[in-house]
Amino acid sequence: MASTGRDSRSGVPETRRWTWEKEECRAVGIYGIIDDSDLTTVAHPGPGTNTGRKKPPGWHQIKAQGHDPNNGHLQPKLGGGDGKDLRNLAPQYDHVNSPYIRDGVEGDIRGSLGPAIPWPCGSLLGTGTPIRAYRPPSSANIGTSARGSPTTVSCTTRPRVVERLGPTAVRRSAMTIDHVQDVISMLGPPQGTHADPDAWRALEDRLGLPLPDSFKALTDMYAPVLMNEHLFLKHPATARRNLGASIDSTITAFRRSRSAEREGHLFGGPDGLVPLLGTDRGEYLFFASGATSGGERLVASNGDEPVLYDYRVDFAEWLHRYLIGEPMFGPDSEAFYEGPVVLESMPLKEGDEVRVWYGPDRGM
Repeated sequence: MASTGRDSRSGVPETRRWTWEKEECRAVGIYGIIDDSDLTTVAHPGPGTNTGRKKPPGWHQIKAQGHDPNNGHLQPKLGGGDGKDLRNLAPQYDHVNSPYIRDGVEGDIRGSLGPAIPWPCGSLLGTGTPIRAYRPPSSANIGTSARGSPTTVSCTTRPRVVERLGPTAVRRSAMTIDHVQDVISMLGPPQGTHADPDAWRALEDRLGLPLPDSFKALTDMYAPVLMNEHLFLKHPATARRNLGASIDSTITAFRRSRSAEREGHLFGGPDGLVPLLGTDRGEYLFFASGATSGGERLVASNGDEPVLYDYRVDFAEWLHRYLIGEPMFGPDSEAFYEGPVVLESMPLKEGDEVRVWYGPDRGM
């Protein structure tokens, strides 16, 4: 059954599908007219917004399959889309949101490459010429992970165990030199049981470089975990949610992206960018060993623009700053929610329950 509407200027899809058994429905298509007043970039602030903590139907199904789900805009933030309205959100597999759509469909919009013909073929957005925006409804985007959307949509309630840890006041100004301890004070007692020095050695030997010590320490303490509603942290010693497999697939995706071809960025190898983690907003954090560039650094990529941002800080400091709400994936990338940090387990086999727990009270 489908519902139709005409509120295309505000990003409301014309087609929504649901079953009689479920009140929850999933947006599957959008039509609209967008022009340069909708354009939202760092250089051209507009009405578009990042995604928040709402998850569209199908998001949890992708996670249950062992993949990293993304919140995908139908009308993109770049084109003025609201990332916090479920009517404009659809679940996507990782790498589909970014870099493929970011550098593909949205790259065409951003670069004003073509005539005013149905999106995703091209646009004149940014030149003052209105264009038609179109994302096809129904089965056009449904299939395997290679096609970007879940094969089916499950709206059933997942088994969840919720825990709260005891209060420990931590405030925004309370940053110490020991940044690993700063993160622990945000997340609570370590939960990890997968520490395996041999797995780290094997991964680093294959990558050809040592990974940051604080990254390995915090990964051993908590991974695999979904942190702060958005950030996926994986471990090299687990068969599912495996860090090494995630690094390989992300390197492949970025090597194939238009921005890598255009900008000449090097992904993978001792001299290239090695992905450490990603989020469900299409953001990625890379590590650069500095073998040929004069020093280690972290490099962030967001889901909005094909730009890389340098952060010359240790991983633990980067994570702590992310958790207290600083923009650590480039401008306007904050993801701060009041109260304790929310952590969610990432099942390692079919049928594992999803456990949700909370860090200490942060006084924030």
